Amino acid sequence: MLDTKIGLEKGWHPIHVDNFQLGPAKSLIVSWEGPGVKAEIIPSNVLFH
Repeated sequence: MLDTKIGLEKGWHPIHVDNFQLGPAKSLIVSWEGPGVKAEIIPSNVLFH
């Protein structure tokens, strides 16, 4: 499993994910956390394209 952490300033930020699956497992989990925000999976209602 890859676990990468970066710091962001407040505001909108583009997210780009390239994901290649080899084998039967098919999952990608993206989470966030910050000051006053417990770690949680990013809800779909805050993502758009």
